[in-house]
Amino acid sequence: IRGPDPVPGNGVIFVDGHERVWIVWCRMDSVRPIGRGQGWDRCHLLARCSTDNGVTWSKDTDFVDSKLPAVPRNPPTLTSSGVLVLPLEAIVDSVEGSIFLIGEDGGKRWRKGGFTPGGSQPAVIERDDKSLFALMRKAPRLTQIESRDGGDHWTDAVASTLRNPDSGITMTRLANGHLVVIFNDTDTLRTPLSIARSIDEGRSWEPALQLESNPGEYSYPCVIQTRDGKIHITYTYRRYSIKHVELNEDWLTHMERPN
Repeated sequence: IRGPDPVPGNGVIFVDGHERVWIVWCRMDSVRPIGRGQGWDRCHLLARCSTDNGVTWSKDTDFVDSKLPAVPRNPPTLTSSGVLVLPLEAIVDSVEGSIFLIGEDGGKRWRKGGFTPGGSQPAVIERDDKSLFALMRKAPRLTQIESRDGGDHWTDAVASTLRNPDSGITMTRLANGHLVVIFNDTDTLRTPLSIARSIDEGRSWEPALQLESNPGEYSYPCVIQTRDGKIHITYTYRRYSIKHVELNEDWLTHMERPN
């Protein structure tokens, strides 16, 4: 990257508790030129907001702390108490890890929550008991943490059973409470790209199924469930394009077509 303008990266889009649409992203402040995979250690957060479903937008402003080197990856979760918990990769006191920003009253007021050095680019959900559960990018296994105070303090990171070559992940909670995670189920490569389901809120995972297994890179997935129950997954397809996959939960469990 050699142009004069600041480079934006890793934007996340979400709706807060007051039906406002947010875009939060990071701006690379590294000295040019910036090579592929570089510059992420010198970023700061910016945000814009829309109150009319994206027709018009506020001016771009520093988000929470302009001096916090941080990179978004996954959108926040809106908890049952009306608080948004936004996970970020961050550097705090020269230590690399992850921090969680807390949007109180549905996102009206934002502040910094807990930090962990145990992994990066978290994906976070709320469990039935109101605790938070997060998986984080780290090799050779995804790490996991929990919080029982809304994201201000987290348990020490421990390795999960899910393999990871230090590549991006995503996770969501389905309407029935089950979890799905999209990740590279491998030790070194970004293929295959796989999906796994948990029916006990992340305490154990079913065997992963492959979404992509051909040579190449399949990475940086995103996942949502729409109101019709369909699971929608997007991801980088061999660094050429973005691929969209649509499936339902039955695809994860029914291996043969019924008669």
